[in-house]
Amino acid sequence: MLKQTPQSLSLEAKQLDFLAKVFPFLDFPLENFVATMEVNVTGTFLCAKHAVRHMLAQEPVAGERGSIITVASVEGLEGTAGGSSYNASKGGVVNLTRALALELAPDIRVNCVCPGYVDTDMVRQAINAAPHPAQAEAALEASAPLNRRTAIPPSPGGVMMATIVSSATG
Repeated sequence: MLKQTPQSLSLEAKQLDFLAKVFPFLDFPLENFVATMEVNVTGTFLCAKHAVRHMLAQEPVAGERGSIITVASVEGLEGTAGGSSYNASKGGVVNLTRALALELAPDIRVNCVCPGYVDTDMVRQAINAAPHPAQAEAALEASAPLNRRTAIPPSPGGVMMATIVSSATG
């Protein structure tokens, strides 16, 4: 649920455990696809829309009225078998971000962070649900570019803070 006050904007969300389940494309329930799109794409759209209204009403600081950072995934840039709805939704977030960056510039800066695999409960559930969990985890590690390991939370948050700080200071 989106909560808005003059001083803050926050989003409360329910846990969506079905996102961790991998279904073959033909077996993927339509209601899960729609729910995934609503949470990831529609949720990002609504949060940005409400934030932009506040940002445009405030005075510029260093030539900008604000910064929006969306969170997608490496899965929004490349597909994976069994991930059609998640991949499509995160790709939607990436392209929504691109469109907002063009539309809102130069007043509002818009960037997207696309983390690789982060060692979360959702990723652990997917690994453990695989027919051969050890092989699934090894394949996941091997898929990381430049032999980087799976991130440990809250590492994507650090990228977002660095984006905000570096742009605010010049």
